[in-house]
Amino acid sequence: MFRYLALVWDIRSQAQVGIARTLAGRMTTAPKSWRQIHQSDGVSVFCADTSHGSLDAHSLGRESGVVLGALFKRCIDSGEDGAATHASFDEVESRCIVKTQGRRLIEAYWGNYVAFLIDEARGRIWILKDPTGSLPCMRVVHHGVHVIFSCIEDCLAFNLVRFTVNWPYVADYVLGGWTNGESRSLNELDQVTRGECIEIDTTSNRLTRRQFYWKPSTFALGPHLLEDTRVAATLLRRTVRHCVRTWAGCYESLLVRLSGGLDSSIVLGCLGGQGSVASGRVTCLAYYGSNVGADPRRWARLAAHHVRTELIEVPVDARHVGLEPLLNAAPTPVPAPLVSYYLANRIEREVVRDRAVTAILTGEGGDPGFGSLSIGRAIDEMIRNHGFIFRTIQLAAQIAAIRDTTTLRVLADALRRRAFGTRLRDNARLFDKLGQMASYDTRRTALAYDHYPHPWFREEAGVPWGLVYRLGMLLTAPEFYDPFPASGGHQANLVHPLYSQPVVELCLRIPLYVHFLNGRDRGLARNAFTAEVPKEILQRQWKDRGANVNEELVAKNLVFLRSVLLDGVLVREGILDRIAIERALSNTPTKAAAELPVILHDLAIELWVRKWSNCAASAAA
Repeated sequence: MFRYLALVWDIRSQAQVGIARTLAGRMTTAPKSWRQIHQSDGVSVFCADTSHGSLDAHSLGRESGVVLGALFKRCIDSGEDGAATHASFDEVESRCIVKTQGRRLIEAYWGNYVAFLIDEARGRIWILKDPTGSLPCMRVVHHGVHVIFSCIEDCLAFNLVRFTVNWPYVADYVLGGWTNGESRSLNELDQVTRGECIEIDTTSNRLTRRQFYWKPSTFALGPHLLEDTRVAATLLRRTVRHCVRTWAGCYESLLVRLSGGLDSSIVLGCLGGQGSVASGRVTCLAYYGSNVGADPRRWARLAAHHVRTELIEVPVDARHVGLEPLLNAAPTPVPAPLVSYYLANRIEREVVRDRAVTAILTGEGGDPGFGSLSIGRAIDEMIRNHGFIFRTIQLAAQIAAIRDTTTLRVLADALRRRAFGTRLRDNARLFDKLGQMASYDTRRTALAYDHYPHPWFREEAGVPWGLVYRLGMLLTAPEFYDPFPASGGHQANLVHPLYSQPVVELCLRIPLYVHFLNGRDRGLARNAFTAEVPKEILQRQWKDRGANVNEELVAKNLVFLRSVLLDGVLVREGILDRIAIERALSNTPTKAAAELPVILHDLAIELWVRKWSNCAASAAA
């Protein structure tokens, strides 16, 4: 898969020049096909596995930098819903990008990229991570040389740094899976956050400044909110179709993960009529388990038939799936959902190989983006924007109906939040649920934050839960590389079109109470995509209970889970409670459904910690 590694050094330092030369030499002779795509005084950028038309290197004029990944021009005509034009830079545009220190890229382009911008006259280098993409941007310092890269395995291959685990980060991650964006997962690893630009002074080779060019609050709390439901629905349809079709045009063969739910059906529906479905470039895949009540095939068939494309239905029987292969997962910069990756890899590997699939499209991002996770906070935005009017009472009644509570309770909770603000501990029940096996100290420490620990919210007085719930995976470190790479090297890129920058920005500009149109979950999206999604799916107001995969996995792997967790590193460090693990992994025939994902979540963290402990031991040896 596409990857990059860049070196930044002080050309006046003989020691750094020697180290950079040595590293560059090792890369050119490495087994992986590294290609140098930029070289200037003190900067060298290498790429591997580039693909023209999707993830590639885009050079700026006059050797002033390079943009790595996928980059598209913003569509000026708001009525356009076809694929965007790929970016290319002449000298004038290149000068503009460097002069604005990369802000021009945020404003005039979108995609999945990392940019290296060089101004030799001012002695500055800027490294910019795009606002919503999944391509990682990480940095370590090796004897004064900055090494910026996308895949941490490359950093390990060159033995640049001995990484050590940051235990407070791990404790935060255990308590529910939200990551502390203001803390490093590995003490020596610096993540460049989405929408962030770091500046390196080439006269000293020191990182002198980091700033955000993009923050979600700019759109959600800005002056240009979209409250006209007709205009909002029209723009939502055009923007989503535009982004889905742009990504689809980057790849030869597509696989759409089709759950039969609204979001994945919207993504598939936006491909209809484009020519890609009719030409056989798109195949759909639906999983189903042994739980008859959670069988998605009826809905998936409706969505596939609607655009006349092939649907492959694959059973998921986890009763015979051992979790021992998780021990062989590749190292990742942050804990990854190993079980999800492993199961998807097992299920999709054959289809990806046989159909020569180059990209897998998902409906991820729909639930947070279309407001499904934030219905309860719609009342907060209504009060903030309009105060107490009749529509406020009406909205409170609609929320009460869908949340199974009273109108008075909805209003009272909203007024309390407005008067006293919100903190992490206000969601203590959520953390108690997700941190069932966490120790007392772990829970107490994590709940002590007065704000949500992500740099986007550093200036917030409290926790803007309504905004947090709308961002989904954007709050976490990018996940780009599969920890279970397929043998033979062929991998498909995982693409989430609903996390595209134009879609995210538009969804944030639309208030939650507009997304909650007519008191329906994702009501605006249902209204916007009537042509793309079958009527039966649009009218469906419930989510099926998940398949029995978690129950089957835990039952099958009890011995393995006990051996890994009971005397594991997390227990030894006091992050997990051994008694709670014993109770969760007892031999009782039934377990609370809420415990099962927590068990697998904590397993992934335990294996992640062990992986890095082993890597540190190997590096030391």
